[in-house]
Amino acid sequence: MPSFVTDLITHAVRHLTELQVPGSIPADEAAELAMASLGAARALIGQAMNEVALAGRAGDVSWGRLSRWAGTLEDEFAQRVQDYQRTVTL
Repeated sequence: MPSFVTDLITHAVRHLTELQVPGSIPADEAAELAMASLGAARALIGQAMNEVALAGRAGDVSWGRLSRWAGTLEDEFAQRVQDYQRTVTL
């Protein structure tokens, strides 16, 4: 697995562990801050999942197995990863 995948996961975890919402700020600002951090972590984890899926496909792992591990529908997962691959190889 490429080391940048580990870096993506590490960065996502950092977003989650550093998420601190002061109790003194208004609820709408707290929610916005939390959602921004969670969204950033989710995007990084999604990118890592796409990269792992591409590595798995290169090793002949089926879309069915990959999607089961990812907890999503096979067709949706395959389309997402293929769209990602097209984006990063432009």
